[in-house]
Amino acid sequence: MLFRSWENGVKLFQRAVDVTGDNYVGRFNLAHELRESGDTAGAIRQLESAVLIQPDSGLAHDELGQLLGKQGRTGEALAELRKAEVSLPDDAALHYHIGLLLGTAGHPEQAADELSQSVRLDPANADAHRNLAISQAMMDRLPEAVAEFRIAVSLKSDDATLRFNLALALINLGQKQEAIEQLQEALKLNPNFPEAQAALTAARTKLATDEHR
Repeated sequence: MLFRSWENGVKLFQRAVDVTGDNYVGRFNLAHELRESGDTAGAIRQLESAVLIQPDSGLAHDELGQLLGKQGRTGEALAELRKAEVSLPDDAALHYHIGLLLGTAGHPEQAADELSQSVRLDPANADAHRNLAISQAMMDRLPEAVAEFRIAVSLKSDDATLRFNLALALINLGQKQEAIEQLQEALKLNPNFPEAQAALTAARTKLATDEHR
């Protein structure tokens, strides 16, 4: 069924909840509509009710954890995501959500563990490879980070920012020529990318200096 606006969707599912009361499906659907309409607080309230009605719903705990994380309520968010993990232990998206939350909270090692599980379960998720690489780079595990960035680029070759990230990791590994090539590709994809242009100029200068020593 198509709705002419999110407001109509919210009204429909609100009416269903009003009629059925403690109905898990109604509250979960209402939460979805509220989230899409921008009412995060309202969505959280409905999901909190949903998980009370159906405590083993991994999907509801996952959704609730993501929304709490966006509000900066990291501890509560992680608790909800861990509850989701009980019923969804092999869900690649869930491990990705946990990894993102832990990375944002400043725990790169734990984030890398979760993101490693995510890419194992879903090797085609370029963003999971990207964020795993970022976590590894934060721990100075640069060869591993470069390997993950390469996989991400192979999956999402038209992403200028991803190529820029790979280039920075390559520069830190001393692989300036390949970094220059990646920065050139990034600028082809996005000519208005001043950070990439600055990095390209610096890499070329450093490479020229090294060659004349």
